[in-house]
Amino acid sequence: MEPVNHWRPVTTEYQQELPAITLEPSSFGHRAMWAAKESAAAPLPAGITCVAWFYVLAAGFYFAFGSILLADPSSDLAAAVVAYFRIVLPLPLGIGAGVPLDNLLAEIFFVLAMVSASIGVMWMARFRPVRWLTLSCAGAELVRCAYCFLHGQGAVLTPLQTRIWLAVSAIDLMIFCYVAFYAGVERVFGE
Repeated sequence: MEPVNHWRPVTTEYQQELPAITLEPSSFGHRAMWAAKESAAAPLPAGITCVAWFYVLAAGFYFAFGSILLADPSSDLAAAVVAYFRIVLPLPLGIGAGVPLDNLLAEIFFVLAMVSASIGVMWMARFRPVRWLTLSCAGAELVRCAYCFLHGQGAVLTPLQTRIWLAVSAIDLMIFCYVAFYAGVERVFGE
């Protein structure tokens, strides 16, 4: 047999039920929290979704290229990746003198994959500093491409490599301009 509790308050003061409390957005000074919850419920604009998926897909390509180079560095496919994507090397070849080119390029691809995937996920999660991170990455890539073309590295590229490089530069320029100048990007973060 279970014990039964027959306790009752002595006064009627404790027998009353408390009124329900409703929180307003201005309660306790949490306006930013309420604004973030409201903006998180709204769908992302199409441009931001495209930017996020561009970085996620770029991360997939970078990871695939790095995996090709590490899986079988002596294959024809690995030789083609080294030949066509040697332009992603941020440093002259003399700096990594003791490291094989395919290993160095694979490491660069994996770092680029991690950075690109992080940026894509941060856009989808609406992490506020991702806007400035995206501007920095796209701007740095544009400056690097301009520097390489101005200093003659573009002259040693095949026509296909030149088209790939120009297409990626055009996409980076569009991303940079969209993130920097489109007013809808500010509304996503509630600025």
